[in-house]
Amino acid sequence: MRIVFVTFATLVSCVFTQPQLHLLSDEYIEHLNSKNLPWKAGRNFDKDTPLSHIKGLLGLKHKETPLNLETVYHEDNGEELPKEFDARKQWSKCESIREIRDQSGCGSCWVTHCEANCYLMEII
Repeated sequence: MRIVFVTFATLVSCVFTQPQLHLLSDEYIEHLNSKNLPWKAGRNFDKDTPLSHIKGLLGLKHKETPLNLETVYHEDNGEELPKEFDARKQWSKCESIREIRDQSGCGSCWVTHCEANCYLMEII
């Protein structure tokens, strides 16, 4: 009985084991394209690109921590909003407003920042 089980387990592992191809190899791209997926795999990085570089472009996984922020309500005092607002002029002593940060190592996190800025532009 034991030999039947070992033989069966070996056969199953041989049938269902996928070849361990390097992520950036031509063989891996061909393997993906052979599956007739609704998209086509192609080369976006040089074959010698370190995997650590690609993983660095995937963004940061934030821990979900609840924020216990107090809701602040403001009354409309009838003032007109200014036609323009320049934070550099309004807060001229704040050095970080003028700073342009290097985000070249950032992955998809820029989408979140753009979305937040668009939202803020709507409510300001």
